[in-house]
Amino acid sequence: MHQQWKINGVYATWTVSIDVTAPDTTEDPDPTPETLTRTPNFEGLVHHFRSIVDMNEALQELNRA
Repeated sequence: MHQQWKINGVYATWTVSIDVTAPDTTEDPDPTPETLTRTPNFEGLVHHFRSIVDMNEALQELNRA
């Protein structure tokens, strides 16, 4: 499973990508990423990403002054 979010800021285009893959093991994982019963909720992660982008963009503006 792959998820990607992009924010176009004033100073940069910010991108975060998440890849959910099976563990690196010789045993068969249960469940595999393809058979998950529900899609993981990344809402909190996206909120933190937005906060980091906002803070970095504000810092660039402060350094400009």
